[in-house]
Amino acid sequence: MIATANAAWRIARDPENRGRDEKWFLAVPQAAGPAPVPGIIQQVFPNYHGAAWYWTSFTVPALPGANERMLLKFGAVDYLAEVWLNGR
Repeated sequence: MIATANAAWRIARDPENRGRDEKWFLAVPQAAGPAPVPGIIQQVFPNYHGAAWYWTSFTVPALPGANERMLLKFGAVDYLAEVWLNGR
């Protein structure tokens, strides 16, 4: 299963880097807006070069077997990424 540009992505700026402390990984803040993915943050926030959060949802078609695994791949990350999946 691949979450791509066809998936609905949301984005929010975090210039004060409060998202982790405010647990944005548990729910999408109301201030988050639509984001083009693939794309660059400046398409949504021109001239912004700070921390940002992206959210999307996807369904896994089948759980992996005992000796299998699933790979979550990001095609591009600008500098650094922390990833949460289901709040973890």
